[in-house]
Amino acid sequence: MVITNAVLSVANNHIKVEHELLADIKIHLTVAIALSKAYIEIENNIYWNDASTATKKRVREQLNRLAFDIKTSVLDAIEAHDSYCDLMSESRCPKWFGKLTYGIGEGLKMLEKEHGDEVDCVQLKLIN
Repeated sequence: MVITNAVLSVANNHIKVEHELLADIKIHLTVAIALSKAYIEIENNIYWNDASTATKKRVREQLNRLAFDIKTSVLDAIEAHDSYCDLMSESRCPKWFGKLTYGIGEGLKMLEKEHGDEVDCVQLKLIN
């Protein structure tokens, strides 16, 4: 998740908010970055060898949910990105836009590579 966080942060830093859709991309990436930081913090703050089985299960479920939510935010950013691309022609896109496109794509690729099973589905809780 550290690599995913870094790639998404770099992509987010390239955004210059000049349009409503660019602001949406920035918001979705900011949410994904915050969730990835929470994932890293939770994962690193448990003593996996000393934790009980119930604790490990609960933490894994929480991490799975975070990873799924990160992918959802990245996909929302991609959707806003695509809408912006549809609105603008290639000649009218800002110079930094290619870096943003590459960063979002690489962020999604790294997320799926590092946490493929966690981001593909999430277990719904039907009963507490």
